[in-house]
Amino acid sequence: MNDRGSTTDRPPRPAETTGSGVGLLPVVCLVAEGRSGSTMTMELLGSCDEVAFERAHRYETRHLTYAARIARLYEPELRAPTSSDRPTRRIWAGVRSRLDRLFGLPPGTAPWGTVRTGPQFFDTSLPPQPRAHAREPELGSITGPDGTRLRTRVLAALWRVVGEQISHEWTTRTGTPPRWYAEKTPWWVVTDVRDVVPTRILYLVRDPRDVWCSRIAFDPAGRGFRRAPRTSRARHLHETLQKMRKNLERIPERPSEAELVVRYEDLVLRRADEARRLSLWLGVELDPTAPPPDPARAARHMTSTSASSSIGRWRRELDREVARAFETVLGEQLDRFGYERS
Repeated sequence: MNDRGSTTDRPPRPAETTGSGVGLLPVVCLVAEGRSGSTMTMELLGSCDEVAFERAHRYETRHLTYAARIARLYEPELRAPTSSDRPTRRIWAGVRSRLDRLFGLPPGTAPWGTVRTGPQFFDTSLPPQPRAHAREPELGSITGPDGTRLRTRVLAALWRVVGEQISHEWTTRTGTPPRWYAEKTPWWVVTDVRDVVPTRILYLVRDPRDVWCSRIAFDPAGRGFRRAPRTSRARHLHETLQKMRKNLERIPERPSEAELVVRYEDLVLRRADEARRLSLWLGVELDPTAPPPDPARAARHMTSTSASSSIGRWRRELDREVARAFETVLGEQLDRFGYERS
């Protein structure tokens, strides 16, 4: 251990991750509400070259999510929900032919259809597969010799190929083999991958009232956070509160060694301490003083004059009726995570 409290000379023990995928690139799943500091957290994770992900603001290149989405094609009752994910063409063009061979599929019949463009890991380029050629596998109930479902085996095989590709490109680019791949992930992805891929789960929590204020300031029309076009703000608030309560209740009261709960407020006010805690948890050395890769875009992403002024902003910006609604629905969760009531 060096004088900064890092453990870069000691890789994490297998027991400290979920999943049993030997030889698979381990993943860090960052689970957070929108506007809760996930971009800032990814910037901190990105201060170490042993954590691989595209350093393109807002750090939402979702290779793991796309792999899980593909695997769900093999279990129709678990179809992935609609999302705005934009997986990259180049990474999947680079592995598509290998996947076709892996699954014994003739060219043009793979079930994953069109691949979109986006921030890129790889240099290969192939035209996207038209959806007209996609096939609908009816194989969801098939299990392997060890009793695992086909979807699970597809996900493990996919991530083996994609993880190898990421590791190769990352090592070539940075000169540092990745110890982890990090991604902002929705809950359903965590559920799918945690027993398949070696996984750490980072739960990021922020005062829900500040989350709401940040969303309103960032997107006054509310359309960026799943508000239907003709939905009133009152209805949107009700639905948001129910979703927030459900997600906060999912965070375990007693996290395992493979799980960590971090509060946004602690990341802002005690950044060095939280960086040390994350470093110990991951076995890497994060730098709390590292600037964001793109300071201008990071500044535009903020809705307060500073990160510290964003803490408790609800006291200035939230009207009394909305504040009461938060306490009525989320009172237990506010207490649990150490947030004062009005």
